Amino acid sequence: MPEWAEGRVANCNSMQAVRDVAKQVDEEREKALKEVRKLEEKLTVAEAASASAGTEDPSVAQNTTMTAAQAAATAVPATNLVAALSTATGSVDVVANPQLSTTVLKARRDKAAEIASRSLKEEWKLSMNKPKDALAERFSRLKAGKHNVTVNPIPPDSASKELHSRLMEIDSKYTSDVNKKSHLEQVPDLMSWMDDHCVFTPYSLSVQKCPDNDCCGEIRTPEEHRQLAMQRQPTPKLDNARAGHFLSRNAALEKLLDAKDDSALTDLSDMPSHSQEKKDAKRKLHANRDNLINSELKLRGWEAKKAQGFVVCFHCGKRRLLYTKTAADWDGAKDAVQQKLESIGHRYSCGDLLFGEDNPMSKVVVQKQSLTCESTIEVGYYNPPNAADRVLRTKDICAHCGETGPDDFLLRLPQLQARNLTDGWSMLPTCIHCIAAGKKRARKSGGKQNKVQALREKRTRVAASTAARAAEN
Repeated sequence: MPEWAEGRVANCNSMQAVRDVAKQVDEEREKALKEVRKLEEKLTVAEAASASAGTEDPSVAQNTTMTAAQAAATAVPATNLVAALSTATGSVDVVANPQLSTTVLKARRDKAAEIASRSLKEEWKLSMNKPKDALAERFSRLKAGKHNVTVNPIPPDSASKELHSRLMEIDSKYTSDVNKKSHLEQVPDLMSWMDDHCVFTPYSLSVQKCPDNDCCGEIRTPEEHRQLAMQRQPTPKLDNARAGHFLSRNAALEKLLDAKDDSALTDLSDMPSHSQEKKDAKRKLHANRDNLINSELKLRGWEAKKAQGFVVCFHCGKRRLLYTKTAADWDGAKDAVQQKLESIGHRYSCGDLLFGEDNPMSKVVVQKQSLTCESTIEVGYYNPPNAADRVLRTKDICAHCGETGPDDFLLRLPQLQARNLTDGWSMLPTCIHCIAAGKKRARKSGGKQNKVQALREKRTRVAASTAARAAEN
């Protein structure tokens, strides 16, 4: 199963949960197909513009010094922007790459195309075929007494009816409609029976007779097969001597069960899906690092005044801030930032640190390491109310996708209030595409709710809903 599919089902604890996730993936695929078509159109326009721009080497970045006002107006096409770095003289150095627009669009198109090709249902079927075939082949070699073991891909109806009959004997409240985890509360006697006779793992269900003859009767398994039949099955355990491999079943039992470690039956820490937890731990580690840097350098919650410039991710095109503790620190570090951008071919990616933790510059020019291409634009990107507080003047962009545009495309606070989308809070600019996609509006930090505006919006929404119902009737 590919990594994306494994991550989506990692926290599913039932087949219904898997089905729900599969439905979500199908909906995402339909949206991605539309996105691919839009990006193909944009890419065609961008490539045509690049071809008509002249014979200059498109891989060579262009540096332009502008006033803060000019930089905010982005005389350079936004899709070609690599970075904007404020200077001690009050101007802004704008770094642009004519090829960046097509690079970003291709990356976004390829990502959308990959999502558009996903089908969790098909991946699940394919992933289940291998263990089913392996189990069928292994069991077909066995004999139970003098009888060959037969393997049926799907249990016959007769077996299903017999199972339901046996379960009804255990709990009179059981019916065939009890088929979800949420239904188990309806059959307390069956739950009690399962506690004494069953061990569940993500890979198996083991049912055994208990020692009470009055409950289960005498064990009838032939003596020569009893040890195999009565042995519990451990979850996969990594073999430390062979990287990427698991212990054999016998080795796992010998190592863990003989040591009276019953947790081997249900321990999930070595399962492939457990890697999602490792990713979560990595994100938490990066977030803790960001909090520590913020505290050490007194960045005051990564406030806008500390932002001296921004770099543009070549994957998603979003702008990510560069901070320093003081303006003097930035004056001495700006050239190093430009040199670093040149050394990496102007290809910064969200979450990358221009200067690693072992470089002294990492405590001078700092960035948020916890950012990903899915993260919203940092609140500090948007201009502070007092223009004198910062040399860098930025152009409004969508807090979710980083796109810019006119007021009928990119909705600032007045437009969001007019559409009753703020609930009285001070919101960051959001484009109509992201609103249509159902993305939550991003709030400015530290603001108070305007109760009057919130009440006005609520009344307007209620009135619109009432009118819509009346029109339907």
